[in-house]
Amino acid sequence: MGKITRGLYLFSILIALSSCAEQSQKPEISEEAVELTSQERSEKAFKEMMWADTIEGYEPLSNSPKIISSKKVGDEVHVVIKNTGSTTLQYSAVGQNSLFNRGPDYIRLFQEVDESGKWQRGYLDFCGTGKEMFDLKPNGFAELRVIFWDPEKRERMSGLFSEKGTSRRSVVALATEP
Repeated sequence: MGKITRGLYLFSILIALSSCAEQSQKPEISEEAVELTSQERSEKAFKEMMWADTIEGYEPLSNSPKIISSKKVGDEVHVVIKNTGSTTLQYSAVGQNSLFNRGPDYIRLFQEVDESGKWQRGYLDFCGTGKEMFDLKPNGFAELRVIFWDPEKRERMSGLFSEKGTSRRSVVALATEP
């Protein structure tokens, strides 16, 4: 990951964490987090809150995108997906008019990290630089770019997909580090 991308990602996390603190939000902490430091508890609660807001309360997809191919290109993994179903899928990605002007191939990512052989929810990609929804019509293809964020941990990166006009959405794994 480039230094600028990682820096902006870390900066956005700090802004979000400070925003929660300023609003005196006290997210619930599970009992397993009791042994963690105050900062670790805050990070864990923040991650759970972000994921919960995104996927809880929705039905799972009846039409999931299929991964056709993936290849490592520099610091990224390029993943080609196909909509093999009969409904239009939607996903969030960097918008055409965003600060970075990257477009629909930079999908909004959801991170999971390998902690002692178990996948744990990590961060998700959020920003104020302009995300947009993009459609993937039946039989359509999209090439998505996946960037791993943590050089010190094994990661699995996923994207959030929904079926247009329904209450169905799921996080779909796109790439996993070896």
